[in-house]
Amino acid sequence: MLGLVFTFELEPVQLNSALADVLVSKCALDAVAIAIQGDPSITFEEVTDRGNLQPKIAVIFSDLRQMDAFTARLTLALWPSGLRIRELRAIQERKPAASSEEGFVAA
Repeated sequence: MLGLVFTFELEPVQLNSALADVLVSKCALDAVAIAIQGDPSITFEEVTDRGNLQPKIAVIFSDLRQMDAFTARLTLALWPSGLRIRELRAIQERKPAASSEEGFVAA
């Protein structure tokens, strides 16, 4: 499994927005959907609450080559919203100790 977890935030100039708590999450989700460009092999899910001012969205790819192009498109899709990527982490598969269950964790 190949994946990235993006943490988003408003540009410092935008922080006084009255609707920030609602718009940050929605704008981040919209930008991710735009960057995916309808590719069914890329999936995503928000992993924080909707009102979080620094939402985290996990994006899963079927191919390593998709990551760079997606990240470039995402950066462009974020620009009009005043959001930026604050942090980017790779998702790593966690090796189960003595159990047959699989687990995943953001690195």
